[in-house]
Amino acid sequence: MAAQERMSSSHRLFLQKMMAHGCLDVASSVKVHKECCHQFKEHYAHDQLDAFIGVINNHIRPFFMVIKKGTSEEDGKTHYALINIEQNEVTLLASDYSEVELELFNKTMELIVDSGVGMASSMDILNLVDQLQCKKMKKGSAELLLQRLVQDKWLCMENGYLSLSPRCLIEMDPFIRSRFSNVEICSLCHKIALKGQVCSNCSVKVHAPCSAKFFKRNRSRVCPRCKSPWINEPPGEISKAMRQC
Repeated sequence: MAAQERMSSSHRLFLQKMMAHGCLDVASSVKVHKECCHQFKEHYAHDQLDAFIGVINNHIRPFFMVIKKGTSEEDGKTHYALINIEQNEVTLLASDYSEVELELFNKTMELIVDSGVGMASSMDILNLVDQLQCKKMKKGSAELLLQRLVQDKWLCMENGYLSLSPRCLIEMDPFIRSRFSNVEICSLCHKIALKGQVCSNCSVKVHAPCSAKFFKRNRSRVCPRCKSPWINEPPGEISKAMRQC
């Protein structure tokens, strides 16, 4: 069996930065990779980010942590997140948030997943404080918590609506699939699809970025499952309106 490649100083620094940021988009990850290698005068290859991260993962996996790649539902951009792979409840947040804060986050996630559109208004989420079981929380405290969850990259907010961030979807994927049996899956990439386009005939759901790629290759605008006419906005029009976290 080949010996496991040792972590160098650049690997350790990259891991430290991932621990500080939690999640980075691919452009930022490439930049950090380059900076880490150059700081210690180690070899840098622009196309070896995944291999570089693979070395780190081999060393941190015994501690139930990995850096995992995923994509944004909004724009299809790749993100890398440092995640906890030993999940029972919401273990990823347990050390940073109180019990009542975790309860509100769970209820927020449930509201967003069950919405059918992948988002919920901040007002509806704040009203969830009346349903908390473990402890009372004032709406002012709940509002500060939502701001913190956005800052920590667990949620995205735009125009008063909250959605699950790329970091959250990457880490929480197994948890969401097991907890919400009715969660929709993108027919093209087979990942959770809280947001996306829906076939008017068979109700299959696909992410807007997946739709854009699919119809770029297939000029015939028909459903990838039932082949009925795809009555949705053209991918080009959708991309103009895509939001970013």
